[in-house]
Amino acid sequence: MEKKKERNSNIELLRIISIFFIIVHHYALHNRLYDLEIVNINKYIGIGAFSLGKIGVNIFIIITGYFLINKDIAIKKLLKLWLQIFFYSLGIAMIFYIFKHTSITPTSWIKIIMPISFNRYWFITVYFFLYLFIPIINEYISKIDKERYKKVLLIFFIILVVTYSLAYSSSSYFLAEQTPFSNLIYFVFLYLIGGYIKKYKITKIENMSNKRIAFTTLLFFMVYMTILCVCEIIDSKFNVLGNALNWYTRSNSIFVFIISVFMFCLFKNMNIKNNKIINFIASTCFGTYLIQSHTYTKAYLYKKILKTTLYYNSIFLIVHMILSAIVIIIIGAVIDLIRQYLLEKNIFNLKFIDKICNKIDTKIL
Repeated sequence: MEKKKERNSNIELLRIISIFFIIVHHYALHNRLYDLEIVNINKYIGIGAFSLGKIGVNIFIIITGYFLINKDIAIKKLLKLWLQIFFYSLGIAMIFYIFKHTSITPTSWIKIIMPISFNRYWFITVYFFLYLFIPIINEYISKIDKERYKKVLLIFFIILVVTYSLAYSSSSYFLAEQTPFSNLIYFVFLYLIGGYIKKYKITKIENMSNKRIAFTTLLFFMVYMTILCVCEIIDSKFNVLGNALNWYTRSNSIFVFIISVFMFCLFKNMNIKNNKIINFIASTCFGTYLIQSHTYTKAYLYKKILKTTLYYNSIFLIVHMILSAIVIIIIGAVIDLIRQYLLEKNIFNLKFIDKICNKIDTKIL
């Protein structure tokens, strides 16, 4: 019998780091650490934490493109994704309702049971629709050569990254955030970046040594952080830059984009052999995101449970933030493991579910 090929854990470790970045971003966001009235070191720690969120998002989508660019998306995989989103949307709402932490109107219940349609999670809504477009994207990519692929990426890069980074406008930022599918085209671009790395590699980066890639990534991040802090200092004194912090920490800010790509290439080139613990935690990261980003969870978790306000002037803020993120990842992993074994595996082991999924796949693939 042929031995099943073991999966290296380098990309899976990066997946865990990406959810860590997103959680510390939420830690800063929901407690407005980046916007403290008292200017101290913790405010700049908050700015640093806030800046990591969209790097984590970018990495997550690049990983998706890297793994799925050459694959067909079976209906079972799409159904698993939808059921996971539905489970956490409804399950968490029921827990909060039963224990009287919140009142829920009939209209809200409709939105809860249709989380994608009503954009309950901005990221999940866009990610799910990206999944729907993957077969079309993959079919197109399979028909073009490397040079055409590079031209497509260049056009996307100029329109979505360069233009965005140069044409600063706080009103445009607000408009983009209010549009549910404003990020879909950019997600497609990130997916294509991951796919290109899988098929052809970005040779100018990947020919560098890992130490040099790490140094370059760190250098970009230090420049990025310096710009953010300088903008915040200027704005706090003269109020002339508007929404600069929000603008330059968006997913398609040029610094966020470059750091994301360099980080992915760095971890891709690492040689971390198959590690079951890393792979297991990575498999639960999506569930962890759904748990801590739920409408009812995030306010309760980041304000009432973690009590971050107590650390606004504390030297232990960064320790509290890092430990909080680690604990959230561990608890999220345990909860999602229970969901996988008690719900997901039992549902998809049913023969009639398997037959229906196979019939649909036969017709559409």
